[in-house]
Amino acid sequence: MTRRSCPVLAALILTVGVTSARAAAPSQPVTPVGPQFSVTGVQVHFTSTSFDSDGNRIRLLTDWGDGTTDFTVFFFSGEYVDMIHTYETEGVHEVLAQAVDETGAASVWSDPRPIDVAEASYRYGNVDSDDGSPPDDVLFVSSLFIDPVTRETEAYRDFPLTVRLSAAPAGPPNPQHAVWGWLSKPTSRTDRLAPNGIGRFAINPLLNSCGIICPVFSANQFGRCTKVLCSTAEATGAQAPGTILQFPANRFSAGTTITFQGVIKDFSNLDNAPQLSITNAVIVTMVDL
Repeated sequence: MTRRSCPVLAALILTVGVTSARAAAPSQPVTPVGPQFSVTGVQVHFTSTSFDSDGNRIRLLTDWGDGTTDFTVFFFSGEYVDMIHTYETEGVHEVLAQAVDETGAASVWSDPRPIDVAEASYRYGNVDSDDGSPPDDVLFVSSLFIDPVTRETEAYRDFPLTVRLSAAPAGPPNPQHAVWGWLSKPTSRTDRLAPNGIGRFAINPLLNSCGIICPVFSANQFGRCTKVLCSTAEATGAQAPGTILQFPANRFSAGTTITFQGVIKDFSNLDNAPQLSITNAVIVTMVDL
């Protein structure tokens, strides 16, 4: 008896085999890693990865939690890829990622990573304030006059050093605030971390990422950085306007440079949700009397 082949059955078996190969979806992506806080209009960077058992290249579909999605570039299994976005709306958004390989096979969604996005205004003493008027200094060191453009000064190390926070004329009378001090002078690298180029000597005042420039001193009434949630011993506990950081005489050696800057929770514009207003920066170099 002659056995007859069945081309239809063979084609069906081949089709099923190909389908099964394509059904091997990439693994669930690693929970996106990125900043906990940001502001509108500022680019944020997240990263994640996924693994593909077939060795196919992968790209991530990112759901940014604000109604927008986009794809990353293709990458090899296990490599970390950048996910970049700019938020235009404030609020707590959940960032999720889904891996899709070259065949179109898709993973399950990653676990969410929340990011708290606030609106920021620059009416508090910054160059090019948001209404176009000249800047108002609201952060002062030892009551010295600070030039509104360079904001650099010297202070005698033999006397106590105080940091006083006022409020701009249009601002709230007793604003919730956070002011930090870095034991460094801003460089071109740290300047670039400042959102929207606010002021010549602004160092990342919203602290999206502490990194290597995490501040040393803090008078903090609300946490915007996981590494600097609390005030340090130099904080006086006073409200603004008032002296909010105070250092004893001879606390610093000659030549020490400290950069102070902060943010104020701003309820002055009732048409918008509460904003974070960024203060002017003040750079102080300690000198001998």
